[in-house]
Amino acid sequence: MESGFGIAEAHRESVGSPGDGGQRRERASIAAQACETCRNRKSKCDERRPKCSLCHRLNVECKYREPQPTKKDKTMVNISDNITRVLEGQARIESKIDVLGRHVVPGSPVFRVPRSPTSASTVGQSSTLHLSSPFSMSGSIKPDVMSAFSPESATYSYMDNPMTQNILTAPHKILLWPAIAEYMTDRGVAGLDLQSIIRSGTPWILRHDLVKHPDVLSIRTPLIRVSTPQGVGFPDLNMEVMNKYTEAYFSNFNRLFPILDRKEFQEDFLARIVRNGFGDDLVSILVLLVLSLGVVADEGANGVPVRSNSGIRGGTSKEPPGLAIFNEARKRMGFVSTQCSVENIQCHLLSSEQVDWNSSKGVAVKRVYWMCHLIENWFHLDLDLPQTGLCNLQGEVPLPEDGDSNISDDMHYNMLHFTALEYLRKVIARIHSDISRGKSTNSRNEPSDETGSPPTHIINELKTQLDDWRHALPVALQWHDADRFAYPNHSGSRGVPGAQQVLFRFNQGTAESWRGNILDIITAQLRSRYYYAEFMVYRAFVFKALHHPNSMTHEDKEMAARCLRSALLWPIAMWPCKSRKRLVPVLFAWTQNFIGVLLVLRMLTVDKCLHDIMGHYLDQGEVEQTVMLLLDWMRDVKQIDGIAEWSWTFLERLYDDVVGKF
Repeated sequence: MESGFGIAEAHRESVGSPGDGGQRRERASIAAQACETCRNRKSKCDERRPKCSLCHRLNVECKYREPQPTKKDKTMVNISDNITRVLEGQARIESKIDVLGRHVVPGSPVFRVPRSPTSASTVGQSSTLHLSSPFSMSGSIKPDVMSAFSPESATYSYMDNPMTQNILTAPHKILLWPAIAEYMTDRGVAGLDLQSIIRSGTPWILRHDLVKHPDVLSIRTPLIRVSTPQGVGFPDLNMEVMNKYTEAYFSNFNRLFPILDRKEFQEDFLARIVRNGFGDDLVSILVLLVLSLGVVADEGANGVPVRSNSGIRGGTSKEPPGLAIFNEARKRMGFVSTQCSVENIQCHLLSSEQVDWNSSKGVAVKRVYWMCHLIENWFHLDLDLPQTGLCNLQGEVPLPEDGDSNISDDMHYNMLHFTALEYLRKVIARIHSDISRGKSTNSRNEPSDETGSPPTHIINELKTQLDDWRHALPVALQWHDADRFAYPNHSGSRGVPGAQQVLFRFNQGTAESWRGNILDIITAQLRSRYYYAEFMVYRAFVFKALHHPNSMTHEDKEMAARCLRSALLWPIAMWPCKSRKRLVPVLFAWTQNFIGVLLVLRMLTVDKCLHDIMGHYLDQGEVEQTVMLLLDWMRDVKQIDGIAEWSWTFLERLYDDVVGKF
């Protein structure tokens, strides 16, 4: 009994002794429950809820701090945190499974494609505008519709919802412009669920391609294989054929994305395959991928069009060229895919070493990193897909050409082009972010609530940055607006004509003597991206012209004219690029940009303010040619692109006076 009471007494002393640290901790815990008023007045709090006596007497708000966990509570806190992490992990897994299900079952309600526009009877009832000529002035926007929108509510109201912010691509936001939406309704293009587009964002865009291509691409005639002592061989891929497709790949795709070193590939990788045949290793996969892309490069430029006058060459709309070889590579990827395990991470950490950026391996790492960086960022800008954090390393990895003294002249030109694209990508990203930020702060700097004026201080700064980029281009890449269709200032060893000759044309010219070179697409990509950026910088003035024409100043009209002029005759849509669409990088992005341009150009014939701007500042012939080129592009690409197919359902109605001329 004594020993028992002794333990109890010791415990009471440990928590109640005035000089003991345990008592101070207990008092601190009790003091933590005091309300803010008692704490500030250093008064004893009776801890009554909802108001203590002092706060009730003073008639003030009574606030209590959250009690801080004591040492005794640490275990429960850790358990709670672990449970929370498990639940969050489970939620992430469930969301990934849900997304996977959408890809596997594109016919599900979540990925259901809206029905096509209304019938012809509806068109007859709702069409109130008649356009006698594709570029004659007729019709106007209803004033009652115009007065119902302010710049904030009309342009950016959907940005208020955090769930929809930054999930809709810039071209499709034009669909939400009140003037364009009202005009499309008048033309009988009903059935476009704009609210669904706003809510879904990027998944709404992707689901159309899922329905267009619901199954994994299969082939009717796979490659015939034969066994070899050390692997397998494909009789159709003899030495002559492999050399042909290797040449096609390095002359085309590797110039757009200079990932591989040609000498290393031919002398090491390809030679190993010739000696031993194909296995399940990385070298075999790499060679098969290069050969499959070589088929695309060769057939995409020289193959039979999938239909008459199509710029999509080689294979069919359902089976692209090179698919049999590509599938052989895909079959082997599972054997070398990275496992997600702690042990695998430990192995990589233990075997890691510092990269010598000037070595052949370092140069290869630089190329791979910057190609991935550029592609990921274009996807982020064009589809708003989330970034992986790859860009956080850009300060650690030098540019591909830095320190590489053994680079060839052709590769040097490719790297100049790549570096220029990378810096232009940064400017375009800044354009998107700064204009979006200007929307939220515009009310403090510009009277947009009254006149719809864009944030001109931001726009002028962005234009300055864009001009600085252009002026800093190497001489080999520079061009003047008057000569934007000419060859670049690059004279290589492949018989490329001089810079004074025309490279890009509205009509098909003679066959190029330098067939196999991809200089046209490289040049068109750089110049068209620049004009796209300029179009984005000034696009807000076109919106103002449509919705606040009475507030347009002379300077505003000049800015709107710059936007419209920047949208005309992009080289990427002209010959010879349009005849080799399978070789155009991120084809879907250009297609989406063309949708926005076509919607804006259509309004030149409808809106009086824009029609006057066209008459004073634009070349009407270039406007007509641009419309013809872009409509022809959309009609061609809709065979393989779900968004182009969807867009064609309303574009052919909006341009029914032009489509009939094809």
